[in-house]
Amino acid sequence: MKNHFLAIVAVLTVVCLTACSKNERLSLLNDPWTYPPADSLPVAITSPYNSTSVEFNAQRQVGRIVMKTNLGERWTIDEDVRVTYEGNRPVQFTTNGNVKDYRTVTYSADGDAVLIKSFPAGIVDSLVYDHHKPVRCYRIGATVAQILYEYTWTGDNITTVATYTVDSNGKVLIAKEAYEYDNRKSPNAAFKLTAWLRPAEPTMLSVNNITKALIYTGEVVTLTWTTTNMQFNKNGFPVSWINADDQGTGFPKTEYKVLVNYHP
Repeated sequence: MKNHFLAIVAVLTVVCLTACSKNERLSLLNDPWTYPPADSLPVAITSPYNSTSVEFNAQRQVGRIVMKTNLGERWTIDEDVRVTYEGNRPVQFTTNGNVKDYRTVTYSADGDAVLIKSFPAGIVDSLVYDHHKPVRCYRIGATVAQILYEYTWTGDNITTVATYTVDSNGKVLIAKEAYEYDNRKSPNAAFKLTAWLRPAEPTMLSVNNITKALIYTGEVVTLTWTTTNMQFNKNGFPVSWINADDQGTGFPKTEYKVLVNYHP
C-alpha cells in the first residue's frame, strides 16, 4: 500500500472540473491558480514512507515538485521536477535539473492537456476527456505493449482507476483501484500536476479527500485502505489523518500518520 501513497493520500489535482466558461475552465484545469491565504496553501504531504512537496513561484504557481521515498536508512528522491509556464499554463517539466530530461505538454483548442511527451525516454501519454475531465490515458513507449488507464468519475472525484495492457487481441486488466471520498475540502489542487507525471495515480484531480480505497488483483480485493481521525485547520483543510492498511486474514494490519504542511 505504501507504493500507492501518492495516489491515495488524495493531495494533488483539480479544485473543480465542472462545466463552466472557457476562461474558468482554463484557470481550473491548466492554470495552477493564484492561491488564497497562507494557511490554505499546502506545501507538503508526508507519511513515514513517502513525501510530496511543492514550491511556488512569485505568481503563486507550482514551480517545483519533489517526490521522495523512505528506503529505511535514508530518503531518496524519486523525482525533482521544475515547471515552466507559458500563458499561465504549464508547458514543460524538467527533471532533476537535467535540461535533456523533460516532458512537454500540448493542449487542445478547448484548453485540455491532451498530449504529454517525455524526452529522451520516448514515452507518450495521450489523454481523452469527457466534459473536460480526463477519462482515458493511452501510454506508449514505457513497455512493449500499450498501456491504457481508465478513470471513472462520480461528481468531481475519481472513483475507479483501471490499468490495462492493450494489443491486437484487445485489452487485459492488470490493476484496479476503487475510492470513496468525504465532502470536505482537500489540498489536492496544489499537487494536481503529479497526475500528469504519474497517470496511474490520478486521484489528485479529485476535489475531496479519500476515505477508503480498495486495491484489486484481477477482480479480487487484496488490500483495503481506510482513513480515520482526519484533523482540519481553521479554513477547513486537512492537516493530518491516520491511514490503515488491511491485506486480509494472515497479514498484519498497519497504521501510520500522514501530515499536510501549509505555507507558514
